[in-house]
Amino acid sequence: MENLDLNNTKNAAYEITKYVKKLAKSHREIKLAEELISELEEYKYKKDVKKFDNTIYQKYELFMENVDV
Repeated sequence: MENLDLNNTKNAAYEITKYVKKLAKSHREIKLAEELISELEEYKYKKDVKKFDNTIYQKYELFMENVDV
């Protein structure tokens, strides 16, 4: 997941969603994944999407720090 192109916002939103669902195992990881996925929804279903805001980056970093891979 560290190799994702976060500048390609729409694609990254789909990829992050896919991988966090697979990686989240503990209760905390699942909760962090759900929060991140919820934030990513606005980036998935529009034709043109803006760049990720700081909240997405923070939640993504927090998830990555907490997941055991």
